[in-house]
Amino acid sequence: MDSRCTASPTGINDYVYYREGGMSWTVPYLAGLYALACQVNPDIILDVFFFETLNTSDTVIVDETTGENC
Repeated sequence: MDSRCTASPTGINDYVYYREGGMSWTVPYLAGLYALACQVNPDIILDVFFFETLNTSDTVIVDETTGENC
C-alpha cells in the first residue's frame, strides 16, 4: 500500500505524499473504499467488492537496491 497523498498533520491546508507505506494502511483504505461502494450501490456484497478490487488492482515490484519499479 504505497504512494498516498493525505491531509497533513502540519496544518489544515497542508497535504503530505507518502512514497512508501505498509500493510497496516491496507485495511483502513479498503474499508473506506467499501463504504464508498456501499453508498453507490447499497446492495453490493463483500464477495463482489473483493473480486473487483483484485480485478482492478496492479502489482508493483520494486528493486530493493535501487528503489525503482521493475
